[in-house]
Amino acid sequence: MLEHVPVPDDVAVLKELWRVLKPCGELILTLPVVSKGYDEFRKNNIYGLSRNSSASNGSFFFQRWYDDEMLSDKVLRHLENVVVRRSCVYGEREKGWYADYESNWLKYGEQITCKDAFYCAVNYANWAKIKELPGSGVLGLMLGKKIL
Repeated sequence: MLEHVPVPDDVAVLKELWRVLKPCGELILTLPVVSKGYDEFRKNNIYGLSRNSSASNGSFFFQRWYDDEMLSDKVLRHLENVVVRRSCVYGEREKGWYADYESNWLKYGEQITCKDAFYCAVNYANWAKIKELPGSGVLGLMLGKKIL
């Protein structure tokens, strides 16, 4: 959900999650990733978060697609005493599959999501690094809070 929180609230949400995490606790995040990160805007205010989220062209912030630089700048640098315990990149085998899937989802409705596990197994693969992704993917991140 962090990817859907507009700036500057995303940092506040992240810091609060970290604040309430006990020492030695783990925060598990899943974030959408691409080789070159960007903020995605859409014409509809899907989440009703219009405050500070409208772009100059009348569209609204929808989500952030992270790359390595954005992950470091917008997530990791805001957390004190953090250690990355595990990181896993899972993404498209071929660029464009997710965009086609999303288009079909919007066209035909949520019933197509009942095959998500199958679609992911067939169309996604593990990748060593975000930069290697041919298209979009998901980063699973396990962050540990060190004891001082």
